[in-house]
Amino acid sequence: MSIHYRSGRTRADPTVSAMARIHHRPWAAAALTLAMTAGGLAVAGPAVADILDPAACLAAATGSLAFDSTVQWGESTKLSWTTNLAATKVCDGGTPQIRLFEGNRRQIGPVLSATGSMTVTPTEHKAWTLELSIGTSSTKTLASVFPTVVPYPAEPLPAGTAVTISSNDLAERREFLRAIRTPGATIQIPGDVVLDLSGLDHVQVAPGVKVLGDRSVNPRGPRVFTTTYPDSLLWIGVYGAPSDNVRISGVRFDGLEPADPMASADTPDATAISIFSSQHIEIDHSEFARWRGFGVAVYDHDQRINLDNADTVWIHDNSIHDNQHPAGDDGHGAGYGIVLYESAYALIERNAFDLNRHSIAADGHPGTGYLAYRNLFERPGYAATNGKHGWPIDMHGTGCGQDGSVYNCGPAGAYVDLRYNTVTTTGAPAVYLRGTPSITFDVWNNVFAESADDTLKQNETGLNNKGGNVFSSPLVGDRKYCDFDGDGKLDPLLASGIGWWYQSSAADRWVFVNQSWLRLTEITLGDVNADGFCDIQAGGKTYYSPHTPDPMPVEALETQDQETLPNIPTTTNLKAVGGQAPYTWSVTGLPSGITATSTGVLSGVANGPATTVVYTVTDALGQTSTQSFTWLPAVTHVPALLGLDEYTAYLWIDSSYLNAVRKYTNDCLSPGDVVKQSPQAGRKVQASTEVTIWVSTCVSGGGGGGPNPNPKPPTWPK
Repeated sequence: MSIHYRSGRTRADPTVSAMARIHHRPWAAAALTLAMTAGGLAVAGPAVADILDPAACLAAATGSLAFDSTVQWGESTKLSWTTNLAATKVCDGGTPQIRLFEGNRRQIGPVLSATGSMTVTPTEHKAWTLELSIGTSSTKTLASVFPTVVPYPAEPLPAGTAVTISSNDLAERREFLRAIRTPGATIQIPGDVVLDLSGLDHVQVAPGVKVLGDRSVNPRGPRVFTTTYPDSLLWIGVYGAPSDNVRISGVRFDGLEPADPMASADTPDATAISIFSSQHIEIDHSEFARWRGFGVAVYDHDQRINLDNADTVWIHDNSIHDNQHPAGDDGHGAGYGIVLYESAYALIERNAFDLNRHSIAADGHPGTGYLAYRNLFERPGYAATNGKHGWPIDMHGTGCGQDGSVYNCGPAGAYVDLRYNTVTTTGAPAVYLRGTPSITFDVWNNVFAESADDTLKQNETGLNNKGGNVFSSPLVGDRKYCDFDGDGKLDPLLASGIGWWYQSSAADRWVFVNQSWLRLTEITLGDVNADGFCDIQAGGKTYYSPHTPDPMPVEALETQDQETLPNIPTTTNLKAVGGQAPYTWSVTGLPSGITATSTGVLSGVANGPATTVVYTVTDALGQTSTQSFTWLPAVTHVPALLGLDEYTAYLWIDSSYLNAVRKYTNDCLSPGDVVKQSPQAGRKVQASTEVTIWVSTCVSGGGGGGPNPNPKPPTWPK
């Protein structure tokens, strides 16, 4: 701005510096007034000394915030606020703005007026804050208040009740809470329902509950979400009190993690479902997204889940994606799709994983493992704020006592079986075994986009490439297109060389079609039966959509070689996966004293030499699979007998499960004592092996010395 004088020259307006400093600041502009006077234009505004820097403006501002009443979960109340922003002053640096935030830094509504009220629904006892900001970097909390939220006393309904949750109304949400705590309840949720469970945590699921999302209206299924980052939204069982026979199907669980994964660094974990030592659990056809803890976590503190019944927790046909929690300054990171803890197992199959720190992981606790079959693993998510990525398939080590070695060495669970999976991950390992498992980590018949050296990684030993794996496969990037879900849009089909998947535009997820080695070049697509759904013709067979996947081929799992303990009863359970239950078993080559049942239980007290045991499983479809192992006889160490008296030597031989043979020397060197033995001390021999001792005597056929009055057990050689 300039003012013209009669001379025609221009002169700088003495107010221009102040004007520049309040340009585009409405509150400052409001303080500037212009008035017409008889002598011309007069400019009235704040003196430069009245323009405060942001820190001074924030220091001068005050405010208050208050809830009108205590509420029960799901109810609303009035929230009022007032502010004193020193309106006669002008703040440099930007326009002052007032904002309201709920507990987890979620902004409520737009920028606020200086004074006002609104109806809100507080969901938990976390602080609400009123904040004043000037520009992008200067902020002050004007007021903070904790709402009083009383939990809803969700009394269970009569056992076995069936309910339908048809809306997000408070009454419907409370009915959901009552039903999920009701033993044997069935909860139907239509596909167009969006259910807000914000403020809830550790909601216990009663035994026998079924939560079933109807995907006929909305192929994605109903959506259950929370804005409050619960430690675990649902608990299936608790320590010491499992909750068996639960199924959750066709539901989208949304944890609302920020779109930028880095924003989750240095924050607490949040998990959708935690399962505690519960059996006959099925989690299927659901979606788990944006959880900064875990999608599904399985714990087995009560030791009810193991390799023998690994399929008692069955997690299948889910879409599990965008669960990321990069490690920040506190060093903690999470964001796993499925995680196993405390000796837990699970059968994990036909799931599609994408953008998780780890898609499947286990804590490495003794006895922990998983069976992962026919899954699709895409991109890994972030592992740390430095931009480092994670890897899809993981087994933690439990540490070996060295600095920086936590999770990267030492014992690492028991057993993992990884087969028939498609892994499109590039630029990072697909499989990482970070310690040594007590049994093994088997990888076979999978297809990987990366080379073998870049795909399979281990820190110690136990990662077993059993063959049949395809590395550096170009097939994972190839696609054909057809409308598989009948919505009029073309869906891409992936035929990886181990399985077929299509990406449904209607359900917004990858769907497993079938296990097959046939590739895109061997497949013909088209609507064969004119029902509006694309079908697959391959190998002389038509796979009509929607297609129920064929059962996985039955596979008898390997059994470790058995080494019999002397005179000790033993029991071994044969195991199989895939196919269709029930299984029947036939066994040959068992050692004497061991019997087998048709259900695959081997038991008894073994005797005799080493044998090769051959076992065959037959499933309900007549498919068979055969494996074998060696049953070794009992072995023991020969004790050191030289210098012992004859009686004590006999005790030691007998306690070692060996047979004694006595001979005499008649040399009078040390009458009654052992002066020679065969085999030598420390030799490892089969139980019942003969050990010959030579006892010194002075008369042929007899000996002196007598028994040792204080015999001691043998000291085993090291």
